[in-house]
Amino acid sequence: MKRTLTILLSLSVSFSLTAQERHISKLHVYFGNAQVELEQVQRDTLRTACDSLRKCSIQSIHVDGYASPTGPFLFNEYLANTRANFVADYLTSLGVTCDITAEGHGEDWKGFHEGLNTSVVSSESKNVIEREVMSLNTNRVNEKGLSERNVRLQAVAGKKVYNRLANELFPTLRRADVTIEYYKKIKTAVPVSPAPESKPLLLQPVSQSILACASGSGNTAYERRIIFALRSNALLPLTNIGIIVPIGKHFSIGGDWYSPWFWHDRKNSWCLEFQAADVEFRYWFNPRQLAGYHGHSLTGHSIGIGVFAGHYDFEKQYDGFQGEVYGGYVDYTYALWLAKYLRLEFSLGIGYARLPWRQYHVYTYGGKLLRPRPVKDNFINWFGPLKAGVSLVVPIEIKYKAKEGRKDAQ
Repeated sequence: MKRTLTILLSLSVSFSLTAQERHISKLHVYFGNAQVELEQVQRDTLRTACDSLRKCSIQSIHVDGYASPTGPFLFNEYLANTRANFVADYLTSLGVTCDITAEGHGEDWKGFHEGLNTSVVSSESKNVIEREVMSLNTNRVNEKGLSERNVRLQAVAGKKVYNRLANELFPTLRRADVTIEYYKKIKTAVPVSPAPESKPLLLQPVSQSILACASGSGNTAYERRIIFALRSNALLPLTNIGIIVPIGKHFSIGGDWYSPWFWHDRKNSWCLEFQAADVEFRYWFNPRQLAGYHGHSLTGHSIGIGVFAGHYDFEKQYDGFQGEVYGGYVDYTYALWLAKYLRLEFSLGIGYARLPWRQYHVYTYGGKLLRPRPVKDNFINWFGPLKAGVSLVVPIEIKYKAKEGRKDAQ
């Protein structure tokens, strides 16, 4: 019996028992001024962090978004919320399947206060800012929608000091803090209790990170591709529809159908009809790379060329004219993302239009239109502004497994 107990005790020591050690780590990622999308370097930081977290169990991730005091207060609230949600969505696209929460905190005056103490601003300026600025209410705004703290800061700091803070300190406030709680497996000869919560680790750069946790079963990477997008010019509401198809990295082709007026009365004394279509070929200078997407994002600055054709019929009190319109244009378009599935395009173009037209008259109630004999075509030639648009764009996308080894797979 004694020998049996000895063998069992030896086995219990020889075979290591697995325990888990709890860790909490924090990673900072930074955004450009007024930007809600991460630059490639910051996306690589998050991707590298997730790649290094493959042998532990993530319990939860919380993302806090912040903005600098630059610009309107409500816009900074929007930036902070959108930045937090963007990082959360990006982590999901990397295959992280644990519970991810996101929260925006608006203008980061706490971070400003901490950064002010370590900045190169003189002690006298720091004291003035502490006394005159930090005591103000963080949620009060002036008639222009600006934070009263920021307005006061510009007044008491002076142009030189404020510009230094804006260049050196404010960029550190435009960020998202990613707090990751995870359990790392350890082996020990005897059972152990979970270690106390570790202090947050500032992981910048991530290549020196000690993060090593897995996203559970989320090792399969997915990516999205925009196959086409639908758009409608809000300057002509509910009277037009268009489509955009991305081609390669920098090009797209699109077309629109317009029918803003299509009306005539029964007695054929009034008529207001116009219909037209265009086809465009567009070059995008530097499309933004979106988190979790492969291929064209249909955002940024672009220039396009297009052709159009249509017909019209305008009549008033039995006298009217009808004809065709055709021509070509060059336009500039800037597109930005409003939400995950909504974009906004601003367009302005110039070009040439030719409008042949023929006069007619209706002599009886509900009668046919008759043209003076001989029928003569008149022409209007126009060169100048031809296109203006503020268009809502809805991308249609597909989701699929990323190809192994692809550089931009998410």
